[in-house]
Amino acid sequence: MHCAAHTAHRAARRLVVMRAAQQPRPPGTLKANLERLPSVQHIERIILHPSGHLIPNAPGKAGSVAIYSHLAEAHAGKLTPAAAAEGLELYGEFTAEAMEEPGSHTNIDILLAAAAGNDASAQQTIEVVPR
Repeated sequence: MHCAAHTAHRAARRLVVMRAAQQPRPPGTLKANLERLPSVQHIERIILHPSGHLIPNAPGKAGSVAIYSHLAEAHAGKLTPAAAAEGLELYGEFTAEAMEEPGSHTNIDILLAAAAGNDASAQQTIEVVPR
């Protein structure tokens, strides 16, 4: 499992680097990116299906709720490789940190796997559960 996760991280890193080279705008910081996203006060949690991965709208997780909520709206509820690449950009500097230390940021790890085309991650749907 560790080897597969490491391979997915390397593939996702290549994808992020290639995508960044194609776009002239520099990546923003997580804080700046979150300021551009809508409020998530009305959201209770995010659930990824079929994995059942849960992201509660709680301190330390609200940024992930904002990012995944945005991805759900922008990508018709599907965690596609394109949606994952956008999410990785939104996580800003934390994406590089997650690539350096797999397992340190689970919600980013999911996006790295989906961006790399990992079938299980790329076939998930994003459910936004309101309060």
